[in-house]
Amino acid sequence: MSLIPKAGAVNESYVLSIPLDSDTATISAISFLGVIYALQSFNQLFYTHTNGQIYTSHAPVYIVDEPKFKHRGLNMDLSRHFYPKESVLRVIDTMSWQKFNRFHMHITDSQSWPLEVPSIPELATKGAYGQGLWYTAADLDEMLEYAAARGIQAYIEIDMPGHTNSISYSHPELIAASNIQPNWPTYANQPPSGQLKLNDSDVKQFMSSILADVLPRTGNVSNYFHTGGDEVNVNVYNLDPGIQSNVSTVIQPYLQDFVLYSFLESL
Repeated sequence: MSLIPKAGAVNESYVLSIPLDSDTATISAISFLGVIYALQSFNQLFYTHTNGQIYTSHAPVYIVDEPKFKHRGLNMDLSRHFYPKESVLRVIDTMSWQKFNRFHMHITDSQSWPLEVPSIPELATKGAYGQGLWYTAADLDEMLEYAAARGIQAYIEIDMPGHTNSISYSHPELIAASNIQPNWPTYANQPPSGQLKLNDSDVKQFMSSILADVLPRTGNVSNYFHTGGDEVNVNVYNLDPGIQSNVSTVIQPYLQDFVLYSFLESL
């Protein structure tokens, strides 16, 4: 059971009242999310005086508020640009101040694999930008739980079958058209090229291992998991021994099978 419901599944409204001549403020909300947002608004009404006292010049205050949009999110690319865990936590803090409720963590791509998968540790040790430039399993748990405690549902994106050349540093046998040079634009929107093979039983076993390792942990605090699926380059599959074609009608059944397999494994 996820700690945070799906977007639109809970009432996030609140009422905040601060009388003029009283030391008591009142918050009314149907859900814990409403309480969190009300407390953020409450904090933002107060200032610290130069003498150290806390005060507000806005009372009396009566706020009736609810989100205009069910999904209020931010996407942070943690794969092309590695950020230390502490920086990610600061972003989550900033999101909570603005009452955001979704945090999309784009955590793997062709450029690097900065996610520790304990059952396949070489993915990070060989696929990250450098030694230690990855998020440990404990780091991931902390970031997800830190967000959940602030009313933000964080979810990770493990991009596939495209944008996966970082896997080739540890498992080159799973990737077709890895880092083609110099004509990489034929095989990718941006270098390095490389995509998971579509007609390969080893790839499916590899995917199963990743999902079985990662999803049980993320599922404790998130209803969502993102598999990317964008910018699949058909020319790559000319170099895939299991397909050897760039014709869409040939590739489509294999791609559909790949997507369906990923979906069923994630359930």
